[in-house]
Order: sequence, then structure tokens, then C-alpha cells
Amino acid sequence: MKSQWKLYILIIGVFICLLFVSYFVTESTMESKEEKNYIQEEENSTYEKCPQITLKGNDIKSINGKIKELCKYVPNSSDFDFDYDSSNGSDIFSFIGLNSYYEPDASIKTYNMEIFNIDKESGEQISDEQLYERYNIDPKIVSQVIENTMQVYYEDEIKQGYLNENQCDYNCFLQVRGIDKNNYAENAKLYIGEDTVFAYKTFNIISSYADEGYYGQPIEAFRFFIK
Repeated sequence: MKSQWKLYILIIGVFICLLFVSYFVTESTMESKEEKNYIQEEENSTYEKCPQITLKGNDIKSINGKIKELCKYVPNSSDFDFDYDSSNGSDIFSFIGLNSYYEPDASIKTYNMEIFNIDKESGEQISDEQLYERYNIDPKIVSQVIENTMQVYYEDEIKQGYLNENQCDYNCFLQVRGIDKNNYAENAKLYIGEDTVFAYKTFNIISSYADEGYYGQPIEAFRFFIK
């Protein structure tokens, strides 16, 4: 009988040890993943969890402050949303944050976007001008890519029945999207995604033509492949 009790105690002891090991392995894995991605989500008083960058450097405090501003609910607005993405390249960490909302009595959503490309070694933000030079990109290419993509969007919306070209030609389409055909790259920002160069540009994806279903998630719709 005593030997059975000893066996039970041994089994329980082993089980408890396994629970502790499992807990610490899980915690270590989460911390390792968090450290690898350089993102830590913090509780936010206005919007669920707000991401903060954990890299070290002179620019990080300022960058995290700007991210917190994006997470903040805009007073008197409706349908507030926040989304973000990040990329951990070989020597550059990139972050994009995007919020959206309707201002009072507005029919068009407001989008606010912040992109930060950070040198992982120094923790300093890299400007778009530096990225153009670093990746040997002509700014005119960015404008051309956005123009070509918007033309594809327009033609595809017609094919899928979202738009009628007799009711809305390409100039009408650009006006609905809030895009200046003389300056396609206006407010476009570069983003390095796994050592690939993208440009992000916000535009109106909700309109009276009820075609927002065509574009899906804004943070994906606003992305343009450059190089």
C-alpha cells in the first residue's frame, strides 16, 4: 500500500514538473518571437493593444510615441479602426501603422498612415530619400507603378461589374479615389518588406459605387510593389 502511495506521489510530482517546464518553454518561445519581431503589444486605454517597437536607438522613443497616437481613438469619430504590419529584413526593420475612421457627417473615411524604416544596428530611422539612393530607385518609377496599378484596378472593377465605364470613366475613377493624376505618388511612402521595396499610398476605397469589397483590407490595398 505504501509503495502505491509513493508511486502516486511520484506520478503527481512528475506531472507538476512537466507543467512547470511547459510553462517556461512557452514563455521563452513567446519572448523569443517577440524579440525577433521587435514588436511588443501594450495595453492601450483607447484601442485594444498598441504595438511598440523594442529596438534600441535614439529615434525609437519618438517613433513609439507616433505609433501610440495612431492607436488613440479620435473623439466624435465613428467606425474607428487600427491595423499594422512589420517586416524584419537583414538590416532594416520596417513598420506600418494605419488608422481609419469617419469624421462627423462625413461620407469618406479618413486614413492616417505612418511608416518607419529603421536601421537595426543604429536604431535610427532611414528617410525615403536615403532609401531611393540605397536601392537605386527613381522616384518617377513610384509614380508610374501607382498609375499603372490604378489603371488595372479601374479596368478590373469594370470587368467585375463594380463600375460602368459609361457612368464613370477613368478620370471619374481617380476623382472618386482622391488621386491627382498629375501627382500619383503624392504622400506615397516607401516600405522595405523582407528586403523588397514597396510604396504605400492611401486612397478612398469606399465610395457611392459600393465597390469597397473589391479592395479588401486597406493596409493591403494601399501597397504597391516597386522593386
